[in-house]
Amino acid sequence: MPTAMIRPSGCRASALISSISSISVATLPFPAKVSSGLPSALKRIRPNLPDDEFRLYQRLFDIIHQQLVHPDIVVYLHAPVQKLQQNIKKRNRPYEQKIPDAYLFSIQETYTNYIRQHNIKTIFVDASNADFFGNEKHLQAIINALDKEYTDGQHYLTLP
Repeated sequence: MPTAMIRPSGCRASALISSISSISVATLPFPAKVSSGLPSALKRIRPNLPDDEFRLYQRLFDIIHQQLVHPDIVVYLHAPVQKLQQNIKKRNRPYEQKIPDAYLFSIQETYTNYIRQHNIKTIFVDASNADFFGNEKHLQAIINALDKEYTDGQHYLTLP
């Protein structure tokens, strides 16, 4: 599933990342946000919530959302669903084996649409053939990319 590396403000990547074991990796929250600022899940259950509960949720959401720390840049590792399924099979976790292709594709679409709609500064990495443990050049390419300055929006990186 998609993963994002988050670089804290003011840090140079080469100083921050000394080896693959020290990379700060966080999974982005599932971006189910609609234009109203409320999660789409809430929009779906809205008819089932009394007005006072809905208003309470909306106030809490607004308070929490304002306090969230936003990354300077997101590194989005993208691989085709077929490759994700190969990785799942190789990892051999029983609870992952029946994840349908449609679900993985849906997650990818949701993340990429969210990133584009919100103009998040993102480096999309084609991870189709990535091997961060076996090929040091792949990790180094990302480290080098993080040492550059980027404008808001999407940027693309192909691994060597």
